[in-house]
Amino acid sequence: MKVWSAETGACAATISGHKAGVLEVDFVERGRNVVSCSRDGTAKLWDVSQQQCIHTYSTSSGLGVINSFSLHDTQAIDLGPTSGCSNEEVGTEGKILLLALESGKLQAFGLNTKQQLFEVSPTQVGAINCVKFVTGNSFVFGSENGVVGVYDLRNLSEPLKLDQECRSSIKCVKPFGQGFFYATADGSSVYVDETLSLSYEHTGADCDPVYQVAHSNNDVYTSCRDGAIRVYPL
Repeated sequence: MKVWSAETGACAATISGHKAGVLEVDFVERGRNVVSCSRDGTAKLWDVSQQQCIHTYSTSSGLGVINSFSLHDTQAIDLGPTSGCSNEEVGTEGKILLLALESGKLQAFGLNTKQQLFEVSPTQVGAINCVKFVTGNSFVFGSENGVVGVYDLRNLSEPLKLDQECRSSIKCVKPFGQGFFYATADGSSVYVDETLSLSYEHTGADCDPVYQVAHSNNDVYTSCRDGAIRVYPL
């Protein structure tokens, strides 16, 4: 992994340690720490300045391929006793790390406490490709089988929503407002509102997967395998 300076364009740090491909990376707070997940079955918390791994999140039986993860502050569940923040670890307290697994499971850890918090296994969803927190209490995931699911951290016994949304796989999910977008392998991006109802759909790609969705002000941007970035007004 490489960290680049937005001001100078220079490479500020090169971080290595995973034993297979890195699938997702995100900053913690202002960027002293970075979290990554990999095909090697681990997620790692890094000290960017020292370019060293602070902690590896896994289980005794292993997690398998980790396709995606999400970080968020939460008070919805007990994260365990905090280990405090050090010079190497800044802004990790009170955060939950949620992992989306190729095995079709969702696994959670306290980012600072390093404790395993829960495991959820939605039925008949296949590999879970992506996961993101919508709020500090709820999260959404998308699966290879085209299933979109929403859970509330305060009641994980059953999902708030678990629907076969489309005939193709879900490639990404992106929180927006009180709802979220999801993007599909058949070229669509769909917005689901706060009532968990489909609000509107963007199309344009000719059956090529949409890999990412982003927004700025009143515009939505999608990136597609056909090489185009499309802009849609909200």
